[in-house]
Amino acid sequence: MIYGNPSYQSVQSIKNSLLLREWNRLGVLDPLKNMPYPDETETQQELQYLVQLGNTVDAPRMEYIERVDKELFTVMSEYLASYGVTEDAEVIRERVNLYDPIIDYLKVIYNRPRPFQTAGVYGIPLYPRLKTDASDSSYPGGHTLLSLYFRHIYMQSHPDLARPLMRFVLDVAKTREEGGVHHPSDNLFSMRIYKHIKPWMSATHNFYIKGT
Repeated sequence: MIYGNPSYQSVQSIKNSLLLREWNRLGVLDPLKNMPYPDETETQQELQYLVQLGNTVDAPRMEYIERVDKELFTVMSEYLASYGVTEDAEVIRERVNLYDPIIDYLKVIYNRPRPFQTAGVYGIPLYPRLKTDASDSSYPGGHTLLSLYFRHIYMQSHPDLARPLMRFVLDVAKTREEGGVHHPSDNLFSMRIYKHIKPWMSATHNFYIKGT
């Protein structure tokens, strides 16, 4: 069964990414292709947690959750600006999206249903607060991984922002859980992916950005 329905754009990004093609040739992603995700008992526990978490969300927080979903790169730009760093949202998008096909590729491999697709099977009353147009699968958490890419790129030039940027990543991850569109384990897997590919990202940064 196909739980996610990758968009045409995602399919094309997978097909056309030179970076993804090279990393697959080198076996960079091989250790990530067979990572197990939680079993039924763990998944039910996650779904119950999401129900409880969703009940804590107030209107201002919901507005922010929706902005993170729809305008992530603008939110990133505003966050940098709050620390005195001026960067246009489109520039951030261009830099971060170099790594976006990695997310699309792994989502196709794992094909995990979204929490709201699974909850009904277990009779758990989880209804996503976030009305997202995301049509792909749940594992790994895309917004969280994009935020980790963002942190990695900008702490290269602003190492003093490493901790604030990590706070940003963790908050983005929480918004996805509060909105009911990701399990906590989706976000944890994103952290694991980043830890694994971080050395390769640094090498890619030097090659593509610095030209060395």
